[in-house]
Amino acid sequence: MAKVTLNKDGTPRKKGSGKTKGAGCYAKISWRDLKRFVGTEVPIPVSRVWLRGMGAEVEKYVEAPAEVSVSAEAEPTASRDNLSRS
Repeated sequence: MAKVTLNKDGTPRKKGSGKTKGAGCYAKISWRDLKRFVGTEVPIPVSRVWLRGMGAEVEKYVEAPAEVSVSAEAEPTASRDNLSRS
């Protein structure tokens, strides 16, 4: 019988909650094959750790976070009273 893993509070951990062995987010593809799918100016997401390992200036390739601004037009105009009458 398989050993039961317990959570911090002592309850048994659910089965199937998590990454399965061998599952991954990345696929290996040769540069030759990749060039068939993307052009020379298409941004390709890569790991910052990988970039550092390749000797690249990471800051040169990392996008600055977008500024979020809320305009008056984006705010809801319906009041609670108007919604309850519908």
